[in-house]
Amino acid sequence: MVNRLAVSLHSLGAEFHTGALVLASLALIGAFITRKQDSTLHKQLEAVAFFAAMFGVLSLIFSAIVGWLIWPSGSLLFSPSVWRKIMFTVFSLTFWTLFLYIRFKFKSDLWKNTSLSQIYFLTGIGGILTLIYTGTMGGKLTGKESILDAIVGLFGR
Repeated sequence: MVNRLAVSLHSLGAEFHTGALVLASLALIGAFITRKQDSTLHKQLEAVAFFAAMFGVLSLIFSAIVGWLIWPSGSLLFSPSVWRKIMFTVFSLTFWTLFLYIRFKFKSDLWKNTSLSQIYFLTGIGGILTLIYTGTMGGKLTGKESILDAIVGLFGR
């Protein structure tokens, strides 16, 4: 039987990374819209996006590790749905890690380069879209419904 504390920790990690990465995405959209302005608002949105993404990535790693440990090993090895969820979790983590790497390497100068700022924006958007899909699959695996069930159906059960 799965330890209730471990399940609660996984749920807590999932809530933390979802909230933090949604906040990072909203701040990123705001920063992208205000990128042509050298305003305090743009700088604050950029900082919120960066720090929320850092917290979100750490929470995502924590949640993934706990989720891996609590899931029955037979299901991990033989369920295509579980493998698909793991794959999309890795995709999301890759997008967000690239997002943080770009910001860490280029700092606020990334907004001066149009192509780089677009890549930065798209990595954040790719990260949140794959995270949304991953969360929907997680709900489906635990028997819960989601508004996005139709989208999950497009990629298989």
